[in-house]
Amino acid sequence: MGVQCCLLCACYTLNLNVIALFVPRFSLISSSVRFLVPKPKRYCCVWLLRCQLASVLSNYCKLYDQFVESKQKHVEDLSKEDLDQEAKKAAQDALEKLEIPDLRLGRAILENCKSCAEQGNVREEMRKEENFFGNMFRMIKHEDEIVSGMACQALANAAFDVEGRPMLLEMNAIPEFVKCLTYKDVDTQLSAARAIGNFAMDSYGRQKLFESKAMAPLVAQLEAKDENGKDAIEPRRAAILAIGKCASDRSSAVELCDIGALSKLLSLMDTHWKQLGQVPAASFSPPHPLAFIAF
Repeated sequence: MGVQCCLLCACYTLNLNVIALFVPRFSLISSSVRFLVPKPKRYCCVWLLRCQLASVLSNYCKLYDQFVESKQKHVEDLSKEDLDQEAKKAAQDALEKLEIPDLRLGRAILENCKSCAEQGNVREEMRKEENFFGNMFRMIKHEDEIVSGMACQALANAAFDVEGRPMLLEMNAIPEFVKCLTYKDVDTQLSAARAIGNFAMDSYGRQKLFESKAMAPLVAQLEAKDENGKDAIEPRRAAILAIGKCASDRSSAVELCDIGALSKLLSLMDTHWKQLGQVPAASFSPPHPLAFIAF
């Protein structure tokens, strides 16, 4: 496993070099990258990025799957009633010695995936790579909340695209985004709420959100807190936007009223923008109370 991790680190270093050429936020000459790098070479960088980053992520997923499989096996062995004490001790020792793949590496890989997925043309290339987004979805189920949260943030960008949402719906990603609403990290809460809002942009997505019982967790997000117990302003604002979109569907509107969304939204109407987060007038206006009555 040590050799595999070294190889992963080497590939990760290569990824940083490639990303520095293409993704502005990783480059010292960020504002001039597109001007300095000719268009054919930029496409080459995207291709290298797609292949290398996909490969690194795939290898990390394999290591994690091996870890999960071994852990499950040892847990099952310990649960066997007919297992003698010596065998139980051996299984317990093996379980204690089992090491999860490097969490810092996993977080770094997914941080790169997130940053790359912020670029529309890179997302298009990422969708061409087999199981790229599938592996990111695999990592959203990671037992480490930070790794899972980083995967959520990367996948949330895919929900922005018309082509990306059906892919995520096919993976049954909505329940995972709903789960991420409860994470301590504010960026993860925000990404999950934005993803849910993007799914709510069409009737099919709203129906899937309703079937996934996403309304109650979304309303709970109106009282979102950060890891220090302070009001999480941006996730709350994203939740308001998502609720406004979901409310255009009759069944969701009825459920939102039943679980008290209307009263919570009305209580927020008098909240100062510094507490709630300022929303540009062109992009959002507070929902009228009757907007939830979809009859």
